[in-house]
Amino acid sequence: PERARAREADLSEGSEADGYAIAVEQTFLDVTRQVRSLTQDERATIAEWQAAGIELDLVLATLRDRGHRDIGSLRWFRHAVADRQRVLVRAPTGDPEVLEPMGPTIDQRLRHLADRVPKDLPEIRNALTELCTTETADVEAICNAVDALDERLLAAAEARASEAQRDAIEAQVDAAVATLARRVGPDVAVRHRPTMRAQILRRVLALPSLQLFGPDALAPPAPLDEALVDEFSNPTFDPGDLP
Repeated sequence: PERARAREADLSEGSEADGYAIAVEQTFLDVTRQVRSLTQDERATIAEWQAAGIELDLVLATLRDRGHRDIGSLRWFRHAVADRQRVLVRAPTGDPEVLEPMGPTIDQRLRHLADRVPKDLPEIRNALTELCTTETADVEAICNAVDALDERLLAAAEARASEAQRDAIEAQVDAAVATLARRVGPDVAVRHRPTMRAQILRRVLALPSLQLFGPDALAPPAPLDEALVDEFSNPTFDPGDLP
């Protein structure tokens, strides 16, 4: 869009930070056909990108390539920008507007995630492969579906866990909440309990994080040593061994 390009070319009118934020804001509003101001959270997202050293042209290229009118918030692009930062390189032409994709396709990402799901949860694996479709599909809808499957994965895996595993999970969650409570107070710590519980569930039950633009989607899982699989296929956890 011409308005966004004009703003990019005129960064000298304000500070570098202001120019970065203005260019991202205008491009986002242009590609999503919105007329509004950014929220505080959206402005914080821009500040995070700049603080992380993510180049402006990479952010704008991601917005233009992935943006459409059904995306309501700039925060939706956080994973896409982080992923592009890892898997894109500048084209040999040196043109900052031209970037070469090197990452997996949407279908490949879905298959990578499916391959990481434990084999005793075929319903989650099958649901991920069923999402495989053409590149013209609604990426935001696929992201939302994968997020929902991640919640199903956690619930299903916990339901299949042994009593010892569940006891270990609860012991670790209680310990993590207690540690956080000493730093920020019990009220704040309790609000973070669901997030900490999900992280501990993944660690104890060896579960992937199902995010379409997350690290687990970038490549298939490494092959396992069958001897180790046989030895540790049914691990038990003694809460008394926890630190």
